[in-house]
Amino acid sequence: MREGPSLASVILTSIITSIITAVITVLLVQRLGLGGAGEIVPDLTGLSQADARANVEGKGFIFLISGRKPSPTAVAGTVLSQSPPPGSRAKSGATISVTLAGETPRVPDLVGRSVAEATVLLEQAGFKISVGPETASDKVPEGKVAKQEPAAGLPYEPGRTIVVNLSSGPEQKPVPKVTGMGLNRAKRLLEEAGFKVGKTTYRYDEDWSPYVVLGQQPRAGDKARPGSAVDLVVNED
Repeated sequence: MREGPSLASVILTSIITSIITAVITVLLVQRLGLGGAGEIVPDLTGLSQADARANVEGKGFIFLISGRKPSPTAVAGTVLSQSPPPGSRAKSGATISVTLAGETPRVPDLVGRSVAEATVLLEQAGFKISVGPETASDKVPEGKVAKQEPAAGLPYEPGRTIVVNLSSGPEQKPVPKVTGMGLNRAKRLLEEAGFKVGKTTYRYDEDWSPYVVLGQQPRAGDKARPGSAVDLVVNED
């Protein structure tokens, strides 16, 4: 009668099998990065590219720049985001990818330009344009950009809208009353208010002294642009 395996042989086989299983399990865990083993991923946010690389490689990881993204708040070249996130664990040799802050475009100076010119400049810089209400301006010619928001030179996120306001010309002012005054006094008052004497016509009215202003156009209180002419009707001698 053939004898079966001895107890010692069975125990030895079981031990060897357990050891092999344990070794395979450890290798799989290391290969797949499973379990709690591994280095803690450092927080790279705000670091320069050089500092982030040194930090990552110093812990045995591989450093990778996955892209750049403009940011109005972050310094260009610093880390905006990373993967895996800080505080997580990764095995030695794992890749840590980062997104760096790119150069944020600045708003171009649009004052004094036409809408067409402003549109081209904004599109070249990556912005959109919106035309708001007109605004009075003593310095910018009518129809040109008098104001913009945001102001020129500020960093601004690409794709956002810049609002421009076109000049309606100088702010209009009320025309002073000069009827009933002598011609010389009327001229002086108009000039002091920023206007000039326009066409002067004469007619006779016996109820008034010679050279008294009988009428004016625009009328007193009407609004007109500074520098515009006020026509006068003057009593003749």
